[in-house]
Amino acid sequence: MQAHERAACELGWIIHDGTCNSLRAKLDAARNSIIAGNSRAAAGQIGALLNELEAQRNEKVNERAYMLLSTNAEYLLGRL
Repeated sequence: MQAHERAACELGWIIHDGTCNSLRAKLDAARNSIIAGNSRAAAGQIGALLNELEAQRNEKVNERAYMLLSTNAEYLLGRL
């Protein structure tokens, strides 16, 4: 999923560097929690990512980025 987030930022689908950094930090935290075997923490971090995507939708996150990242985040939540 990090590759998707990076691509969304590079393509200009997410138009604010601070938003890219914030989403990236949430993904990094979720990845680290998954590696550590802490699915509860990972679920919370992915939930925070989804909340931020929703809050920034159509402002700093365009619809393409929203759909790509939220779909992948929901998939990850379902796999935890």
